[in-house]
Amino acid sequence: MLHGSIRAKFKRQARVCGAVLAVSSCATDSTTSPTPVVTPVPTTVAVAVSGTVVNADAQRLLGVTFEGRTSMRKGASGTTPAGMYDDATGALYPAVAPLWNTFPLTGMRYPGNAVQQRWDWKGTIGSVASRPLQQLATGSPTQRVVFGFDEFMAMAAARGVAAADVQIMVVIYPTASAPDAAVSAADWVEYANAPNNGSNIRGGTDWAAVRAANGHPAPYGIRIWNIGNEPWIAAEYNFNPTPYIPVALLFIDAMREADPTIRVTIPVLGTATSSWNAGILASTALTSRVWGLSPHYFYSDAGTSVTIAQAETGLRAVTAQAAAKSLTVVIGDHAHGIANTSSSTEADLAMQWQGAITTASFLVMASQVPNVDRANFWIYAMPTAVWHPFRVNADGSYTKMAVAALYELLQPTLLAESLATTVTESSTGSLRVRAAGFRSADGRRMSLVVVNPDRILDHALSASPLTGFSLTQARLLTAAALDADNFSASGATPLAGGGWALPRSSVLVLEYGN
Repeated sequence: MLHGSIRAKFKRQARVCGAVLAVSSCATDSTTSPTPVVTPVPTTVAVAVSGTVVNADAQRLLGVTFEGRTSMRKGASGTTPAGMYDDATGALYPAVAPLWNTFPLTGMRYPGNAVQQRWDWKGTIGSVASRPLQQLATGSPTQRVVFGFDEFMAMAAARGVAAADVQIMVVIYPTASAPDAAVSAADWVEYANAPNNGSNIRGGTDWAAVRAANGHPAPYGIRIWNIGNEPWIAAEYNFNPTPYIPVALLFIDAMREADPTIRVTIPVLGTATSSWNAGILASTALTSRVWGLSPHYFYSDAGTSVTIAQAETGLRAVTAQAAAKSLTVVIGDHAHGIANTSSSTEADLAMQWQGAITTASFLVMASQVPNVDRANFWIYAMPTAVWHPFRVNADGSYTKMAVAALYELLQPTLLAESLATTVTESSTGSLRVRAAGFRSADGRRMSLVVVNPDRILDHALSASPLTGFSLTQARLLTAAALDADNFSASGATPLAGGGWALPRSSVLVLEYGN
């Protein structure tokens, strides 16, 4: 292989650690029963990093979905802040500002679950006093969207996110304020992208002029637009694409009248065997008008949702089917699954170290799948939501959960290019080790991320140097328990005989320079 190889020798460890490990990491995790003593069985794993580029912009895998209702208040009285932005001032709440302002952003999808509430984008622009009241959550009073679309775009620009890396989800159902949803979506495209030169090519309201009056004369230039969110669900089209396709075509044609250069994505399921996907792909009228497919993945290796292995099977199938139609794939949303969304314990676990480890496995896996343009983690800007990378606590403080801290650490580590990385195991534990190599655009740095998601097996990894590169940093990410809010990133110490310890539920990050 071009960049050398890495070999790992694994030993099954139960209650007793062998001398193969240089760290004490044999305690059974806090969420499982004690592991019975078993005889160690050697397992050899070979990890090889090639020079073949799988994804030329792997940083885009670290995108997030941003909730457009982030300034709302929830509850019957509408007094409890739900998001990160003050509904009176539109500013970040001071307690969450240090967490959000330092969080790395490479791309954002907007407005999240607001589309399920049939949120009206037109009610989020202009002076706050002029914005109409909207029903932003079931059981809460109507309220104004204080942190609206223009505020979101200003925040994105201030944080270095280009408009080309913003993805918009449009509402596909009529509302009292927007009885023609397709026209409303086209108006949004015009507001975002049309030049303010008086051309007003669609007639009617000159939305470019409205944008300019609202303080942004130049077009934003948002390229990626998704038709709905999860229209296949039972409450919407119930997995039947036949009535959805003409609706999608109506939207696409209307939106492209406002800007023919936009890239349209269509929601699909994360498995290639669904009738929804089959119907979407069978429609030449639709596939000839779109740029990509947008599946969602909610995964868990703990017995709920699909496993990472199943997600990989589905993703590889969807990307292959997309490629056959000259389409790409945008992973619209992904996160650790939460089977019981009313359980705060289970919701926390999806954001704690268990969720972080599983998310790391998913990201490493996705980096090895061709034809994935980008991905978004579900969901930011709503700390009171079921999925909450930032959690609001009872005392009003905020906690940066392990999954958010993982993104902060990986952002400078997942370099520009992901390289084809193979893992060969003579036998495996209950969960397979995931590994991926990355290389900077200038070719001067490389990194290797190795994830051991297994809850029982501690491993030892022996690494051969990557040809032409020297190790500059080695870090091991571990936590006291799967339900830990945070994790430690300590300097990884080589084992006495060479190589590295790779304890259960850990991530090893090796960085190289030349």
